[in-house]
Amino acid sequence: MSNSVALNSPLALGGMPRAQLLPPEFSDARVTRARTRRLIWAIALVLLIVIVGVAAAALQLAAAQAALVAEQDRTTALALEQAKYVKVTGVQDQVAAITAAQPVAAFGNILWSDYLAKVQATLPEGTIMTAFTAQIAGAAPPLSPPKVALAPHVAVLALTADSPQASVSDWLDNMKKLVGFVDANPQSVVLVPASGRYTVEVDLLINEDALAKTFEPNAVKK
Repeated sequence: MSNSVALNSPLALGGMPRAQLLPPEFSDARVTRARTRRLIWAIALVLLIVIVGVAAAALQLAAAQAALVAEQDRTTALALEQAKYVKVTGVQDQVAAITAAQPVAAFGNILWSDYLAKVQATLPEGTIMTAFTAQIAGAAPPLSPPKVALAPHVAVLALTADSPQASVSDWLDNMKKLVGFVDANPQSVVLVPASGRYTVEVDLLINEDALAKTFEPNAVKK
């Protein structure tokens, strides 16, 4: 039997003697604390990154809002500047619209007092105009439904006259000299027994030559 002792590990010559006197639990606790510290630092780093990101986003949002407010202020200033000229522009538009509408409004205008004086001058001797009715074509239903198709015209002047004779041919011939004359259609000739005279009704058709055309350039009064 040998007295030698088998050694499982080499011997360290000249080294400091070491001995582990603490229980293993203390060593495990130290490792756990080290891991916990590293985890805390990692979490703190993540939180710091999140905080920095949120702060950067907040700064960008504030800058965008400031730019929006500045643009809104600029838009408001432009609107106030334009408002100074709205009334002037509106008046100019109204004047332009009225000017453009004047020829249209005046197209159906006939200076009836002057025209009737000229019609009166066509009456044969002894004939007196007793009534008249003027109507612009298309403005209302015809004064009397025509029995035949009428020539193109812009107005109808229904005339009633007191005549010493039944024939109206002379009067119709004289009417042909009127400006704007289209046609003259006798409607009726009625004898008035009490006076022995005749009541004559004639429809005078008038074309655009008789229109006043007040607002046309170089308009000539008819």
